[in-house]
Amino acid sequence: MNITLDEFQFLLNQQKLTPKKELSQDLYNNYYHQNYEKVQQKLSYCLSLYEDTNDFYYYHLYAQYALVLENKNLFSLTDEEITDISNRLLSHFSTIENWGRFEYALFSNTLFHYDDDFIYTMIKSLDKKDAIASITDIHHKLKANAIFIFLKRGNYFYAKKLILHLEKKTTVEHMNSRLLIHYFKGILLVVDNQSEHGIQQINQVIGTFQYTGETSYADELSSFAAKFIN
Repeated sequence: MNITLDEFQFLLNQQKLTPKKELSQDLYNNYYHQNYEKVQQKLSYCLSLYEDTNDFYYYHLYAQYALVLENKNLFSLTDEEITDISNRLLSHFSTIENWGRFEYALFSNTLFHYDDDFIYTMIKSLDKKDAIASITDIHHKLKANAIFIFLKRGNYFYAKKLILHLEKKTTVEHMNSRLLIHYFKGILLVVDNQSEHGIQQINQVIGTFQYTGETSYADELSSFAAKFIN
């Protein structure tokens, strides 16, 4: 997954664990400790719970982890199963009027599954939602995730547009987002054959994350940038 499951962690920190949240925490912990086999074992359980209860909470757990593991070639889904998951998620997103952390986490962690036009259109429509102010942090993370995907796919047009949007909305209180903007611009400089300046910007950001102790994230940024530099 591209970001931690903010909704799960937010809920888990706020109240005593219920069986549902205990299941989500179990999946979360196993995924981020790379115990992928244990995650796989829970997927059929999540799906069966959804079929028994018709509670979309269980389905969204199944869908997120199934798609992410399939994308890593760690879980096998047929084309029909992928289409079914996609249709269910798209149907769910189309019915949401008030987006909260739950919906943002679900959309953010399945972004790679959608085409560029859908991602960009959804994000632009979310910009107009009244509730955005209360969850600015995760909205910025969603945009950053989308920029990563657009850069990876070579869609520099959408990447540049989202970088501009993100830049307009960030303040000194959103330092991580500002650092990522600097990083993204560095990658675009490399793409535009201004490698020396671009690499300098990229390394500045990576160095900052290393300095603040976020070494794992710094390593991820370094690996991603290497795709454009080498």
